[in-house]
Amino acid sequence: MLIKVKYHDNSCAMVDDTMLDALISADEIAAFCRANGWVFIGRDAVRGKRVERRRKGSVFNPFV
Repeated sequence: MLIKVKYHDNSCAMVDDTMLDALISADEIAAFCRANGWVFIGRDAVRGKRVERRRKGSVFNPFV
């Protein structure tokens, strides 16, 4: 899926959603567009690295 992004020089582009995390981590974009509007990096909540919240050694059952 293509996502509209805004670079620091205010130019816009459409990028593949698989590239979004890399662009955010490399600080290459200033904002990206969600269905409900623009998300500005550093100001609004963006997805981050996932943190494992289960206890170490716990069993995961995907069928529950």
